Amino acid sequence: MENTEKNKNINDTNLINEKSTKIQKKNEKKNTKEKNGIIKKLNIFMGYVSLYTKLSIRDHKKKIGHFIIGCLSIYVVVLIVVLLIMCLNFSPIIFLMLSEQNSGEIDMTVQLPFNAPMNYTKMSNIIKEHLPNDYQLHTPRWKDRNVYAHNLRSCKSYNASVDDMYDYITNSHRKWYQTRNYLLEDCAYNHQANAYLMDMKREKKLEICKNWNHRYPSKGKILISNVLADDLHVKVNDTIVVSFSTREMYTTVFNEMLTNIQANIDAMMYSIPYTVEDIFSIGQISCKLGTVSNQYIVIIEMTTFFEDVTEIFQHLSNMRIENNEISYAEIHVSPLLYKVQNDKKYYEDVNQIIFNLPGPRSSWYLGQSFDTIAKSVIQWSSKIAWYLGFHEIYTSLDVLKEFQTNSTMSSFLNLTFTIIVLLLLLLSVFLINCLMMVSVESKTHQLGIQRMVGMKRKNMIFMILVHGLSYSLPGTVLAFLTAQILILYFQSMIEEILKHSITPILTFKAVVFGVGLGLVVPIIASYFPIKKALSSNIRDSLDRRHNKLSGYVITIESKLYKVINANKTLIAIGGSFSLIGGLLCYFLPAALISMNIANILSILFAVLLCMLFGMIMLSMNLQPMIEQIVLFIVFFIFFWEKKGINIITRKNLLSHKLKNKKTAIMFAMSITCIIFLQSVSDVELNTMEYNARVGIGADVRVNMRYAFNSGNFWPLLKNAEDYLSQIQEVRDWAYLSESFEYRIKNVTNVKISNTGRVDPYRTSIRAISSNLFDVVEPNLGKTKFHFTISELENEMSSIQTEQLYSYEGEDRMIFPIAYKDEFVMEGNINDKLVLKIYNSDLFYWKEIKPLSYIDSAPLSKMSKVMESGLTSLVSFPAMYELGREYFTSIKDVPIHCMLISFYPNATTTTKKMVKSQLLTIFNMKVNVDTLDSELEFTQDVRTILNYAFSAITVAFSLIAFFSLSNIMYMNIMEQKQEIGILRSLGLNRFSLIKIYIYEGFTILMSAGILGIIVGYILGVTIMKQRTEFIQIPLQFSFPYILVLVVLGCCIVSSILATIGPLLSLSKQNKIIKLLKE
Repeated sequence: MENTEKNKNINDTNLINEKSTKIQKKNEKKNTKEKNGIIKKLNIFMGYVSLYTKLSIRDHKKKIGHFIIGCLSIYVVVLIVVLLIMCLNFSPIIFLMLSEQNSGEIDMTVQLPFNAPMNYTKMSNIIKEHLPNDYQLHTPRWKDRNVYAHNLRSCKSYNASVDDMYDYITNSHRKWYQTRNYLLEDCAYNHQANAYLMDMKREKKLEICKNWNHRYPSKGKILISNVLADDLHVKVNDTIVVSFSTREMYTTVFNEMLTNIQANIDAMMYSIPYTVEDIFSIGQISCKLGTVSNQYIVIIEMTTFFEDVTEIFQHLSNMRIENNEISYAEIHVSPLLYKVQNDKKYYEDVNQIIFNLPGPRSSWYLGQSFDTIAKSVIQWSSKIAWYLGFHEIYTSLDVLKEFQTNSTMSSFLNLTFTIIVLLLLLLSVFLINCLMMVSVESKTHQLGIQRMVGMKRKNMIFMILVHGLSYSLPGTVLAFLTAQILILYFQSMIEEILKHSITPILTFKAVVFGVGLGLVVPIIASYFPIKKALSSNIRDSLDRRHNKLSGYVITIESKLYKVINANKTLIAIGGSFSLIGGLLCYFLPAALISMNIANILSILFAVLLCMLFGMIMLSMNLQPMIEQIVLFIVFFIFFWEKKGINIITRKNLLSHKLKNKKTAIMFAMSITCIIFLQSVSDVELNTMEYNARVGIGADVRVNMRYAFNSGNFWPLLKNAEDYLSQIQEVRDWAYLSESFEYRIKNVTNVKISNTGRVDPYRTSIRAISSNLFDVVEPNLGKTKFHFTISELENEMSSIQTEQLYSYEGEDRMIFPIAYKDEFVMEGNINDKLVLKIYNSDLFYWKEIKPLSYIDSAPLSKMSKVMESGLTSLVSFPAMYELGREYFTSIKDVPIHCMLISFYPNATTTTKKMVKSQLLTIFNMKVNVDTLDSELEFTQDVRTILNYAFSAITVAFSLIAFFSLSNIMYMNIMEQKQEIGILRSLGLNRFSLIKIYIYEGFTILMSAGILGIIVGYILGVTIMKQRTEFIQIPLQFSFPYILVLVVLGCCIVSSILATIGPLLSLSKQNKIIKLLKE
């Protein structure tokens, strides 16, 4: 039994194995068959590709010019798009560089109030103990405003060939307090300067000014600015003497050493000789120091500074020993100086500590939204401030602050470039469609024969697609190669400009967009050519005797079908509006609630893009009317033309209406985009310039806060006014005070409201001189609503400041225009507002009347939108009366700055001389900024953007020209028989050429007029939108030059696009051939 059962199991197993083997063999045969089928299908597909490629190449050989135009069109579009995408990739670096231009490559600065000294060693230990390595990049600095530099060779008592340098300087110290005065009198070339003591090794580790090309100073050597070098008449390797006071430089360290100095010896002044190691320009030093208003700068190595002091002190001690003048205190000072150097106590007395983000620091600012960047940087800085004692220190994130200012413009330009890319994509679809239509219509007879002999629809579709790709693939490949070569060639120049390393390989996004243009766009653009090829009647395709053009279109519709069938146009319009409305209803409130500026800008630009397309489509309905008007004007000007030419031109316009419409749309879009780009460029650059002009106020701004607080201010101000009155190029100067609560400790806040005292807003009250708006930029201080006082009837802005100083104007203020709407002012002279002045824990009210409402003023916060902290302007006497219980006289009203205006004929040399002299008069205790220096970088940006937008403009013009060339070629080829008949009837070649030139000019000119109108509306819209968005009064300038350029382009393009094919067709020996075709 067991054997029988065992044998049965064996048989079952064998049977299963046999069945499994059969199934496996069957599956293998099936797989082999499927595999062979796939290979067979692939071979068939490749055969079709090879066949249709050969057919396309044969067609291109016959029409080599047409093929070159097609490839060149795709080449231009792909190249521009790829380069634009690469520029978008570089744009964050550009705006980071712009931020660092104003703030230096410094992420965080730590200071104490009143510039008090700090112990860097202790702070460094705190950071090292509590925070990880990401927080260990820091360096100390000491900045002193009151050092003097002297050219040693210009000193009368010093003979370089005979005297020892140290002996001369030592003799100047014979009486300690006289060393600086002695050098100032003895040396011909002297100048006050700002001294920066830096640990260059640490600075280099922090990558501060990583592209610094100058040598670093060492013991006995110094770096100086080119402005100071010019004034001192020194060059590299010359010797200068730097004199400084121990009262202001390393005060703590020197006081610790010199506590035993006798009262009758002033040991607080040193003069040290330095060799000029290198000379730098102010533009080059900005990456290390940020914006510097005082351009007279010296940089000294911090770690060797006390070695230099010790060396000069040793010479002084030797001189005093020889003269028996050595004091008990000086015996102890010398070893203390050595101890300071050896124990690095100079780290225990600094007035700035610089922190930088861990490397690569640029990655913290690139590739993210500003909110994300700010969050990460603030979190990093907050930990440092927490452990150092945030309530005792001042911290500033200058790069982040500047980056915030530029982030909106960065997003704005990124969206602009995105729109350009989208428009280029759209134009490329139009252009490729025109190319394909030319190809299909020129091969109508050939396609008819192929369909007659049995070509399938799918094969014809594939053939047309391959033919379209044969235009785009060579142009795309060539565009990629050109873009890559250009980036590699200009890599070093780009890196030098950006001061940042770049990857010279095309990005994935650029490759995807380029491939999309080369592959996807031709496929999409082939839709209408395929539809035309498949929908045409075979009999009509084979008929070569009759002209396909007709001035009439006959359609037959079924009434029942019309009732049942939906209107596709209405569906498309309704669906588009529903989709746009739905997206806006969700995304716009979400962006506003989250205050996501980037999303808000994207939504606004999407609406603007819809507006662009809508207006283009709307304007196309007006094109026939504009064409008739343009044609009437053309033949009115050329009144001697025969009537037959006018009739034939009108007939051609009617016959070619559908084809010409595509060219008109492309050209109108091109002109619109050019005006749009110019508007965007002008808006951004004017915004930058306006911010610079508001920040400076006039040609020169002298910041006097430090000088006013340091004492002896009014005599120095009198000297400065006397000096300015002697300069003929100086037109006038004016003053602006600090805010009311600046120096009044008891006043903590000032708010303003209407007489109902509802919703008070904080305001900043500042006093202005009577001529302020005569001095400042003309665009600032324009009166938006004005109350006329007494006999003054003039509403000029200069009059309103004078009225502040009249009897009736002393209790009035100039307010932002936002106050008029917010506080519901009736607009009469008796309107009243109420100031709520907080005095410690108490407050009191004061009525004030408006004089005028304005939307801009220099160094003031004005706006049309209500917000806290807007500025109110008063006269200096009114400011004194407002704070009478705090001010003893009107001279106690703190002056913030002096604004100086020059006549237009003032030279740069004069402005530099005035700046230098003012710094000298105020003993370097003022900051002097000029409008020219602020606008210098803006002008560079304007030049770069002008070149970029000019290149894009050329691209748009070329695309429009190529489109016109293709359309005119199609029109002329379709009318070969008519051309032959006209030539046989005696029409000369010149008259024939004129007919098509008139047609091309009419098409382009009508489209250009519509494009200019749409572009103007878009330009005004974008300007108004930007004005409301950033609250800056901007003006749109109509591009009159562009109108002339468009006129010229219309004439040239219409001639070039028609003269080639017409000359070849209008030869006498081809008339017979034309009539037979």
